Amino acid sequence: MHQNQISKLYNLHCYSNYMPFRCRRCGLCCSMAVKLEKPDIEMLKKTGLSLEDFSQDDDKGRLIMRRVNNYCYFLRIEHGVAGCAIYEHRPRRCREYPYGEKCSLIRHFVLHDLLNDVK
Repeated sequence: MHQNQISKLYNLHCYSNYMPFRCRRCGLCCSMAVKLEKPDIEMLKKTGLSLEDFSQDDDKGRLIMRRVNNYCYFLRIEHGVAGCAIYEHRPRRCREYPYGEKCSLIRHFVLHDLLNDVK
C-alpha cells in the first residue's frame, strides 16, 4: 500500500470519528503556536505579505505563525467575537482545527492499526 493511500485512509478514519465541530469564535485556538509548512508559506506570500509579516522562529528554531502576547498576530476581536484577519489564507493547521490537533494525538495508533490491517 502506498503512503498516499495510507494517508487517505487515516484522514477518513480520523475525520469520521469526530462529531461535527461548531466554532464558538472564542479565539482560544489562536493561542496555539502554529507551525508553518511550505504550502502555508507559499499561500500567505500570495497575499502580498512578506515572510517577516506573518512568521517568526519558535524556541526550537521552527517557523511558526507570528504571535503577539501569546496569540496569533492575525486574531481580531470585535464586540467579543474572535475572527481571523487572513481567514481565506490561514494555514492548514488552522483550517483543520480541532480535528488535526486531536488526530495528532492518536496518529501513531491509527497508522499502526491501518498498517496491521493491510499486512
